Amino acid sequence: MKSLRYLSILAFSGCVFFASCNSNNDKAGEADSLQTTQDAPPMQPEPAVIEKTTLSFKDTLIDFGVKPQGEVVKLVYKFKNTGNKPLIITDVAPSCGCTVADYPKQPIAPGGEGEIVAEFDTNRSDKGTVQKLITVRANDATRNEFHLLLQGTVTEPKY
Repeated sequence: MKSLRYLSILAFSGCVFFASCNSNNDKAGEADSLQTTQDAPPMQPEPAVIEKTTLSFKDTLIDFGVKPQGEVVKLVYKFKNTGNKPLIITDVAPSCGCTVADYPKQPIAPGGEGEIVAEFDTNRSDKGTVQKLITVRANDATRNEFHLLLQGTVTEPKY
């Protein structure tokens, strides 16, 4: 009877031993399969393209030098749409009646360029050093207002 008891304990121990060996092999296989998937680069979502418009001026300050009273000075402010969405200039407003400005009314495509043309009438200005401001409003993603400046000196008229 004792021998039957020892034999059954031995058989049970053998089954446990073989079962644990098989389960370790299964886990090793799982580790191998995990390792092969970990070797592959992780899946990352493509970065989203953010659509925005940015307005970049070549110069925001133009010095027209010295002009005699009686002249009309023409100034050209060149800009570019450096964004990836159409640029729309909604308004261009000079700070006084001695300056007028014209601007493109149609949208400027991404990468496109344009001009704001300002005319300063020295007859409508005092003599001496002058500085005039032109405010530009657009659908720029970072700011909706830009300031252009023109400056120079108006002297006595030439006769």
